[in-house]
Amino acid sequence: MIWFTSDLHLCNNNIIQYCSRPFRDAIDMNLGLISNWNGKVSKTDTVYVLGDFIMCGNNKERVMDIINTLNGKIYLILGDHDRSSQGARHRRLKIVDRIFDIKPKDCPPIILSHYPIHRWAKSHYNSWHLYGHCHGRLDLHGKTHDVGVDINRYSPISLDKIIEIMRSKPDNPNLIKKREKDVKSIELKQLELPFYQK
Repeated sequence: MIWFTSDLHLCNNNIIQYCSRPFRDAIDMNLGLISNWNGKVSKTDTVYVLGDFIMCGNNKERVMDIINTLNGKIYLILGDHDRSSQGARHRRLKIVDRIFDIKPKDCPPIILSHYPIHRWAKSHYNSWHLYGHCHGRLDLHGKTHDVGVDINRYSPISLDKIIEIMRSKPDNPNLIKKREKDVKSIELKQLELPFYQK
């Protein structure tokens, strides 16, 4: 199964107050977020983390300890607070491009990035865009969703749930089919105009 998440800010005390998270301190938050993750994600699943994952300064051992406790193979799309994770070398952690696209079976392409993008690759063909960074304080139009923990019950969100969410969202504002329909209606109107020969 495929999962998405963002903005865990593991080990970061400041995020608790900044986002009004229901945890006493960073230790309590780490335990809660790790428990929620492992309660959903199996060891054979894939998790795409869209940035701001672990904030342990230069403590690479702490980063490795946390990764060792988490289930699944982890793909990290770097955010603005991922210096701790960047140097981590772990067989279940792969750091990928800041904008990364996947094509799951029976889905349009999904563009992943830490930051929200107003127009992304193939958005004019109704591709999907998942992002983080905003902690639920921004809602883009079209086939987009913030996968950050602050608005997803402090847990990863499954591809199945993303599919369900996207079904209820409107088409992307720049969907090319709308423009094609407009062009065809203009062409039909032009055909209906009287034709005058010289």
